[in-house]
Amino acid sequence: MNKKVKKKNPLKLKACAVALSLWGLSAVFTFSSSPVMAAETASNAAQEQVAKALFDKGVDLDNLHRYEEALAAYNDVIKRFGNSQDTTIQEQVAKALFDKGVALDNLHRYEEALAAYNDFITRFGNSQDTKIQEQVAMALFNKGGDLYNLHRIGQARADWEELVYRFKDNPDVKIQKSVKDARHNLLVTRNF
Repeated sequence: MNKKVKKKNPLKLKACAVALSLWGLSAVFTFSSSPVMAAETASNAAQEQVAKALFDKGVDLDNLHRYEEALAAYNDVIKRFGNSQDTTIQEQVAKALFDKGVALDNLHRYEEALAAYNDFITRFGNSQDTKIQEQVAMALFNKGGDLYNLHRIGQARADWEELVYRFKDNPDVKIQKSVKDARHNLLVTRNF
């Protein structure tokens, strides 16, 4: 089954390097403990910029098909900022968790991708933010694809059914695309 992969923005490595260097982090993305500590104790505005820069670094590496390095960047965002109460920072954590699942899918590490999507859905599944809900729908769709690839068709169908049930009345165009794709996969796999 085809995966829904979030469209990535154009490469922003230079902007990412500049943002990281502003906070004392090397433009070549090598981290020493003192700048990291400074970034972690900085103001919320600074933390927001660091979280966004680290996430953007992961996206850029993903776009370069350097998935292992992208995973490291996404894990860095999750580890450093996962417990933040700031909603802007939590948006970066949500995107990092979702994109971690996509990167793991690209590496055909489906069990790990399932864990990333489950973590994402557990943490952000009840968000009222439309963009996060779009990712929740895509995460359910991708989970179904991973389970299908692992020959766990019944479980795949359960995730696609959950997606349809949960979002069938949501008016968002992107969410309805996920619902449509899930319905298609349910139709194709009905005799499995």
